[in-house]
Amino acid sequence: MLAGLAVIPTIFALAPAPEAAVASGNTGLAFIHFPLWFVLIFSWWTWQAASWYPGEWYKWLPISKYTFSVGTMYYQWAICFGIIFLLNNWLAEKTRFPAKVDFD
Repeated sequence: MLAGLAVIPTIFALAPAPEAAVASGNTGLAFIHFPLWFVLIFSWWTWQAASWYPGEWYKWLPISKYTFSVGTMYYQWAICFGIIFLLNNWLAEKTRFPAKVDFD
């Protein structure tokens, strides 16, 4: 039974060949569509909040008062990107030499 990071190579080993994905019409456009839709919807939500609540849309402190504001969402995304940025090198080192997997 595989666990943790040892599962990752088996997932990629069992994935279909890229040629088969292109032949079937699945070219991986989800990697383009998801960020595009995220930016569009988040921008729209920011514009809408700024027009509806001109003096409070950007506030995020105290979080107990502005729990559902756009400022809180930007704050949360900033924390996520900060954590991802700080853990990037550590994760790259962990996945550079993955655990050996026995397929038998």
